[in-house]
Amino acid sequence: MIFLYIALGLIALYIIFAAAPAALLYRMIFSRKENSRVLTRSELIGSRYEPYMDELIAADGFIRSRITEKVSVTARDGEIMYGDYLDNQSDKTVIFVHGYRGNPISNFCLQARHLYDLGYNMLFICQRAHGESGGKRNGLGIIEQYDILKWIEYEESKPGIEKIMLYGSSMGSSAIAYSSDKIKSEKVKGMVIDCAFSSVGDQLYYDSRKRMIPPILVIPIIRLLARIELKEDIYKQCGDSLKKTKVPALFIHATGDTTVPYEYGLKNYNACALPKELITVEGSQHIVEYAAGGEQTKQGLINFSTKYF
Repeated sequence: MIFLYIALGLIALYIIFAAAPAALLYRMIFSRKENSRVLTRSELIGSRYEPYMDELIAADGFIRSRITEKVSVTARDGEIMYGDYLDNQSDKTVIFVHGYRGNPISNFCLQARHLYDLGYNMLFICQRAHGESGGKRNGLGIIEQYDILKWIEYEESKPGIEKIMLYGSSMGSSAIAYSSDKIKSEKVKGMVIDCAFSSVGDQLYYDSRKRMIPPILVIPIIRLLARIELKEDIYKQCGDSLKKTKVPALFIHATGDTTVPYEYGLKNYNACALPKELITVEGSQHIVEYAAGGEQTKQGLINFSTKYF
């Protein structure tokens, strides 16, 4: 009988100190999120964006002033996803896919400014369970991959559109990477994978350790809950899709990224099929790689665009 009591006690301790906290973390991580606010000086002062503040704010305002319409698609689960469209009277479009709690336009304002000058139309999508878009849960990219396929269908069906670029940041990049082996459209000529994590599970493991939460106690439960509710395995690697893709890829990652480690970017790059390119930005932080890279990243993007578009 004493062994039964010990077993019941251990189960109770596990529920209290592992299962319950893991379930709470799952709800917090995958719940609906608000997009970050539009760039302002007060928002950027003191942040990692401050050194590039003037350039970012100018680019953000330039792009926002040229948005032409609000657009939408219906996802495979029936949820409505929204986006902002900038019609540059071109046959080529870049679809921007923002990161976790990112702002669809502000995440990419500098890249968008440069691509605008290269003649691209622009579609800034609002990811599921963010802002106006539908969805009860976000999936850190692993379910958003299917939404990206719908946005590709939407854009390629437009008269006159011949070439599509996918450009993601952080979670958005991981969503693109997950979708990369499922892209059938020959109009998708390239994708930019900017500071992506290698899998949802890898990122949660890294975040748990950084916050002094024992991953072995919480990640298996989070994984189980994701399998039940999201119908996906969080340990599916982006590289599993990238190694089978036919879409040329440009990877951008910073060595100083403490949010998504540089090693995750290398893991994705090494797994990806050819053709592929890598831009390493020395010492920069998460999301600001493109701005911090200056001419290196700008010219790298221009060269990639020129080569494949």
